[in-house]
Amino acid sequence: MRKKGIALLAALLLALLAGCGANGAAQPEQIDEPAVDPNLSPTAAFMAALQEDEVTKVALCGGQLAAASPEQMWKALNNAATHEITESEACYDLGYSVSGCQWEVTVSVPADVLRLSCGLAENVVVVQSERLSARESCQRTAYFNDSDLYELVRCSRDISTRIDQSAYETFQSQVDEKLQALLAERADDPAGYDGCVLTGFAQVWQYETGENRADWYRLDDALTMREPEKASPVDMLALDSQMRLPIREYAVARYQGDTLLGLVFLDSTGEYHADFPEDRQWVTEMLSAVEQADLDGSKQRQEAQRQEEQRKYDAMALRLMAALQPEDIYDLNTASAADVTAEQLAAALNGAAEHNISQEAALAAGYDGADRYVTFLLDQGEVYVSAGEPQNIVQVMVGLGTVYYQDAQLYALLRGR
Repeated sequence: MRKKGIALLAALLLALLAGCGANGAAQPEQIDEPAVDPNLSPTAAFMAALQEDEVTKVALCGGQLAAASPEQMWKALNNAATHEITESEACYDLGYSVSGCQWEVTVSVPADVLRLSCGLAENVVVVQSERLSARESCQRTAYFNDSDLYELVRCSRDISTRIDQSAYETFQSQVDEKLQALLAERADDPAGYDGCVLTGFAQVWQYETGENRADWYRLDDALTMREPEKASPVDMLALDSQMRLPIREYAVARYQGDTLLGLVFLDSTGEYHADFPEDRQWVTEMLSAVEQADLDGSKQRQEAQRQEEQRKYDAMALRLMAALQPEDIYDLNTASAADVTAEQLAAALNGAAEHNISQEAALAAGYDGADRYVTFLLDQGEVYVSAGEPQNIVQVMVGLGTVYYQDAQLYALLRGR
């Protein structure tokens, strides 16, 4: 009975170890490669074959994050691949016009950045790429008729907002007056601005010291227009999916004790101008504090995005090395390491997949750089495999992804032992 219990315990331990590498590092997830139609164009085939961890960022032209997440974009690109149309079909049958291109995003993928754009021609999306692999560079433009991909690109500038009804009712007269003032500023604009709609009003921050308090509200509104095609180029690049011009400002409800002194709208440069007697020293301290407050959450989102991008880069590197085949390798350079073949290197990297360790574990083992390395190219980018003095520790960099292994065979191959 005791032997049976020991056997069961051993089986359980083996099962747990199978899911983790040394030092608890994550193992490469087994992902089934999607079947790709051989009749697809190079761009469509690339979109169909994309893995989830290969779409790392979706951004607007100015670099800000788009509304669509990388996961949403990956699924849409995969699905749209089979909905390719010709340029003639896009332009003559469906009404697409390059001059009418209104919304655009960039999608970061291995070895390239895809540029996706669309206009008012419903469901037509243009995908442009400079290079679909690291071994070739060729400008390509492809057209797709896909509602999901079109929706993601067209809604890329839409922002999530909410209206705190209680707060709005408290300051309704001042807020409505502000909206009318914004509309009046564009009375002579050729686009024919004819309305200003409140889309968001909610408290985002509070600053309080002693008797002085300031409640900060984010004010979002959207200007509507009769002839959007006549909007200025600057305004045109900011229109949301409903052809409205979004405007974001901040309003500060200033209190002394329980007494409301007034509502102050920050001007377009962020300056604070009160129409009541104000404690300038206190205001200076408040404005200094708000610079660190990240009211719109952009700093927090950027850091979260950076960490998520790095996680995906590392996961992709781990997966590619686990599945590496000799024929995937080209331009192999072994000048500073032992003279190894693509077959030997691929086999060693495949075997090392079970011995993946964290960066912290590699550093703890003494890894601080390399004096032996090999480089080669994959379609996804350049690969740098290196080892230093610490026994069996190997670093592999694939593009922006970095993984570490504690593997005797791979280490010996690089060190020529």
